[in-house]
Amino acid sequence: MAEPTGFLEPLLGPYVPWVYVDSLYWTAFGIFGNVLFSMRFLIQWLYSEKKSAWSYLRSSGT
Repeated sequence: MAEPTGFLEPLLGPYVPWVYVDSLYWTAFGIFGNVLFSMRFLIQWLYSEKKSAWSYLRSSGT
């Protein structure tokens, strides 16, 4: 029986095979991304609590 593959692996696998390798690096990268994404929510929540009203942080971009 063949191993299950993702729906993009047959298309992208020959070009970027390193994406589909299970490794500690990809796990750490994913956890880091989730922590970074969650920090935005946490900072915004604490900022709103400090102001005692609904508010949002303005982005530094344009």
